[in-house]
Amino acid sequence: MVNKAGLKKKPVRRGKTAVAKSASRSTPKGKPKGTPSKKISAGPIKKTLLIGDVVNKYPETVEIMLARGFHCIGCHVSPFETIEQGASVHGISDKELDKMLGEMNKVLSKRGK
Repeated sequence: MVNKAGLKKKPVRRGKTAVAKSASRSTPKGKPKGTPSKKISAGPIKKTLLIGDVVNKYPETVEIMLARGFHCIGCHVSPFETIEQGASVHGISDKELDKMLGEMNKVLSKRGK
């Protein structure tokens, strides 16, 4: 096949091969299943949520974030920045971030939601 520019088009594979490739992309390489972040994702607060949304929806988590040195709460960028992005900017390690998220989700589980 040739397109309008005279370049050959590569055929697109469809079927089982394409599905197998896309399924393998959903799991990051080098990260074994059952890591701490998988356990934490069981709660409503995940590192992919926007900081502003978490502060507005779960105000009881603010104290935990401040105690961990996560001062993004009042920042003008918080409505547009994820918890993970804020943690990386402030030098909070993945391990500390997972602990903070665990504490936040624990507080919410006690609340009954």
